[in-house]
Amino acid sequence: MFDISLFIERLKELTETAGLNATALAKKLGTTKATVSRYMSGKRVPSLRMFVHIANYFGVTSDFLLGRENESYDIVFKSCPPFGERLNFLLGKYGFTKYAFCRQAHFNEDTVYGWLKGKYEPEIESICRIADFLGCTADYVIGRE
Repeated sequence: MFDISLFIERLKELTETAGLNATALAKKLGTTKATVSRYMSGKRVPSLRMFVHIANYFGVTSDFLLGRENESYDIVFKSCPPFGERLNFLLGKYGFTKYAFCRQAHFNEDTVYGWLKGKYEPEIESICRIADFLGCTADYVIGRE
């Protein structure tokens, strides 16, 4: 389950530990101070790409950044494949057809079709739902580990 307050808390903690303010973090991430401020206030949730960029910058697991686990592991993260490719891999690995996955995980078929075809990427909340449904980490869902 996705809890934005846990993400905000971890992002602020990591930023402070690194000795950065919103302006400096924005520069490191290649975005604006306003965007980072919105992340830190919960007014905006980063895209999947930006979320991975934040986790990579701080060298933490996605699950740690989301507050889903209390410790981050010291591992080298892989580049994430396109989400459609990753979801197709996960469906095969866990033995789901697209239809069965949609029905059992309670996702709209058009949404999943869009992910599989690369039309758009899932939101962070959907990544957490998929991880919970499959019983794995968010990093595994997006292909970072």
